[in-house]
Amino acid sequence: PRLDAAAELQAFATDCVQGEFGRAWNETQQQWWARGRQALLSAFEGEPQLPLREADAVGPAGYELIALLRDPDQPWEEHEELDLAIRWWEAARKAGLALDADFGALWQQLEWIGLQRHLAQAGALCRAKAEGRISPERTAELLPRLLAYAIKTSTRYVQLAPLTRLVQDLQAGLVQDSFTLR
Repeated sequence: PRLDAAAELQAFATDCVQGEFGRAWNETQQQWWARGRQALLSAFEGEPQLPLREADAVGPAGYELIALLRDPDQPWEEHEELDLAIRWWEAARKAGLALDADFGALWQQLEWIGLQRHLAQAGALCRAKAEGRISPERTAELLPRLLAYAIKTSTRYVQLAPLTRLVQDLQAGLVQDSFTLR
């Protein structure tokens, strides 16, 4: 079976936004969600599909790599993420995997796949807390990390700006706006 990214994103909206934070999006926010969700799903489908060990399904080629690089329990510095991703990309291309020849384009795909994954994890985490399968303390530890990863990616790409607004609304302080006058 294919990994159902659309259902995972819906779980974020239902279990995290509504369930954990008690938020109901207004019409504008629903439009932001629809645009951001569609951008993520397009990126998700645009990658070559491979069997995934952790999900017992088929999903994007970079899914498991980004799962390792952006694990909320094991943060990496960005230069380490890039180094490992470049090594993986070079090896995968040598092995014949049909990945983008431009690493920058591939990195964007990886980040967007990671964003989808972090939103899915946030939804699953909140659902597990609501069902009593994970402690509130563990949720309080992991949820801010997942949302911070979501902000890290969504602030880099104009197409994902609507998601920045929605996540920022859940947990203030993740985005700092500033400017300088020269």
